[in-house]
Amino acid sequence: MTATDPWLRRLERDAIIAAGLMAAVALAAWPGRPGRAAGVLGGFALIAVSYQGIRAGVAGIWPAGGPGPAADTGQSAPDETPGSGPPPPAPRASAGFVKFFTRHAILALGAYVMMARFEFDPMAMLVGVTSPAVAATVEIVRTIRARRSGPQSR
Repeated sequence: MTATDPWLRRLERDAIIAAGLMAAVALAAWPGRPGRAAGVLGGFALIAVSYQGIRAGVAGIWPAGGPGPAADTGQSAPDETPGSGPPPPAPRASAGFVKFFTRHAILALGAYVMMARFEFDPMAMLVGVTSPAVAATVEIVRTIRARRSGPQSR
């Protein structure tokens, strides 16, 4: 999926809307505890950073054109001899490995700071982390409704 993929953009937008609505509900339900609404937004911030890391990792593995023809067919490229195996990993692979663990360390540190120092409610943070799942559910419902009412419906 490219950065301009409309489905992906809609999912990102819906996740932001879901997080905002859940934070507003938390603020309305507990007006004396604004830390819960902040916890929802903090949890969403953590999942957003994680999403960007995953997206960058996938973009690093598969450039904008997607996987090559050898990956699609499961066969080796014509210039490889059968049984020779994949080429040795490039030095860039180790840099990606370091980036992967560094991102997770940053996420863990961010979660610690939010819970221990800012005193965000952990359950509220968990609600914020679920906003992409809520957005995906909305997208599934939207797709099912479109199929039922579209020209391809039975």
